[in-house]
Amino acid sequence: MDVDGVSGPDSVRDLSGSSSENRNVRSSRSRRSKHQPKDRLREDKLDQDISERMEERLEEEIDRLNEIVRTYDRKLNFQLHQETDRYFVEVIDVVEDEVIREVPPEEILDLVARIDDMIGLIIDERR
Repeated sequence: MDVDGVSGPDSVRDLSGSSSENRNVRSSRSRRSKHQPKDRLREDKLDQDISERMEERLEEEIDRLNEIVRTYDRKLNFQLHQETDRYFVEVIDVVEDEVIREVPPEEILDLVARIDDMIGLIIDERR
């Protein structure tokens, strides 16, 4: 029986593709999964390179800022607050060798750290 160009079971196509096409797709997928660790290493290396460049750029800008504030007998000291992992700046009078101001104040960063700890305790207790 012929129905609009279909003459029998020989003319019916396999919609999933031929077996050679399926093998090609599977082999390209397996190749991709084999290369993923190399791609991951490249991405990690790229991230590390970018991070190093950003750190170098930051140091250059800090030096430039220090040169500018030296004209006012001031020095900037950038420090990392360990508990919050945030930076704060100390403005130091070079003549008196004393801290004039901290931005943000270290006491505020200490408060933020304590609040984070309290929030962590509350969340952990609920679980």
